[in-house]
Amino acid sequence: MFWIEKVNPGIFKLFQLQKYPGEKCNESDDPGVYYHDTDVWPAHAPVAMWFNGGMINGFMREWLIRMDEKRAGLITKDEYFEWKLNWPDTCDDCGKYEPKKQWRKAE
Repeated sequence: MFWIEKVNPGIFKLFQLQKYPGEKCNESDDPGVYYHDTDVWPAHAPVAMWFNGGMINGFMREWLIRMDEKRAGLITKDEYFEWKLNWPDTCDDCGKYEPKKQWRKAE
């Protein structure tokens, strides 16, 4: 990421998340980005990142989809690993087209 940022200055936007003070997500006009302090979050406030680049956002969106599919049991750990191992040939642009290399096991 350091080298990508050297070639594309400003592509990465880092910011510190803040512990959410209330119960409702939109109860104030505060533009801060908050998280709920639960057991799934680390002991220290996490740092978040967004990308000022469409291609990288697309890659990250597809990665999130695969992580969610694995968590939900829609794909196996082996399929998830196969997807990562052979990426970008396994990329389907979030379901928009067939990947060059099949990575899911046949049903």
